[in-house]
Amino acid sequence: MGFKFKKSSFAVIVRYDKRHNYNYAEIANVVAHELHHLTQDMLYFSIEGIEDKPRHMRENPYVKYFLMPAEIEAFHIGFRAESDISGMSIERCIKKYLNSYAKSGALNSFEYEKILVNWLNPEIKLLKGVINNES
Repeated sequence: MGFKFKKSSFAVIVRYDKRHNYNYAEIANVVAHELHHLTQDMLYFSIEGIEDKPRHMRENPYVKYFLMPAEIEAFHIGFRAESDISGMSIERCIKKYLNSYAKSGALNSFEYEKILVNWLNPEIKLLKGVINNES
């Protein structure tokens, strides 16, 4: 088995405002999430602008983004890292993140549960560029 990648390099620089109460586990979540995107064979999918229809007649852009296959994988990987470092369950980490969206009204209870279930049980495909040399 081998990997086919173009030569590339990257650096991770984490800068944050000390006035905020960030913790190491949450930062690790974000870094793991973004690094996972490097392993995915995907095109960038942008979220279309909010339509002029009332919310109940259109798809929630948060749900659309959170349930994109590439994002489901990356959110799971990120929360797995946060869970490992913080000692909290992955479910608790995810709920802590989604609660702010629910409290603000951006997600209803059905949308919240749908995202939670998908992030807890993703179908992770990882490296689609892997070459299988089995004969």
